[in-house]
Amino acid sequence: MLSVERLAPSKLVMSRLTSSISLPALSSKETSKPRSTLLGKCILCFIAAWLHMHVFLRALECLTPWLANVLEKFGMPVWYETMTSVSKLEIAVSIAYSWDMICIAFGAVPYSRARRGGEIIGHHVPIFIFLSIGLPYDLSWTKIEPALVITAPKKAKLFALINGWGFMSSFNEFIMCSQQAENYWNACVSHPFQIKIAGSTLSQFIELVFKLCIFSIFPAFSVIACLRYDTLAWAHAATTTFGSRLFITLFHMLRS
Repeated sequence: MLSVERLAPSKLVMSRLTSSISLPALSSKETSKPRSTLLGKCILCFIAAWLHMHVFLRALECLTPWLANVLEKFGMPVWYETMTSVSKLEIAVSIAYSWDMICIAFGAVPYSRARRGGEIIGHHVPIFIFLSIGLPYDLSWTKIEPALVITAPKKAKLFALINGWGFMSSFNEFIMCSQQAENYWNACVSHPFQIKIAGSTLSQFIELVFKLCIFSIFPAFSVIACLRYDTLAWAHAATTTFGSRLFITLFHMLRS
């Protein structure tokens, strides 16, 4: 059998690419732990997976408002039903990311692609900061949140699109948490009871394609929504500050 170094250049590239995207296995140190510990970590990652699926559904709700009626059929508190889709998404994100922190605190790395819990913490902490920055908008603190004075009818829709596209990545996190749950499950049971659904070749292919969308298509749509939202702010500032018909006409010409 030929070694990797003697393969054709194209096959060598494909071999290295396949090895780089292959699903990482648990370390021997991790698999040597008691079955009860592995099972507990499996449950933690399983819960994390479905919390991220909830975030993904809430992100879809921001993009497709009709999904809100479907989600509400599961029975939500009265105070929850009065909230906007963006606020529901932010709550879902806070719960899911907080649960990831709990998993790490108990020694379980919930993402299959993460080597250490610190990588996840480094991703989540900025998100928590950004969510806290958005609190004045969610709580309608008009004295410190200038965006609340914008009365354009498209404002809420654009704000939902920005957040919806931004958190579509939660489906990828759902897959990774499911893969990690499978890893812990397979490490604590015998071969006949092992499963490989989230870790299958098809699931990894879907995960890879979705990752490409996360770093290309979804951010583009989110940026477009941000720019459209900014034009609302500029138009509001123009009407209140300048009050010039000519200025507004030039502004709309530039926007088009």
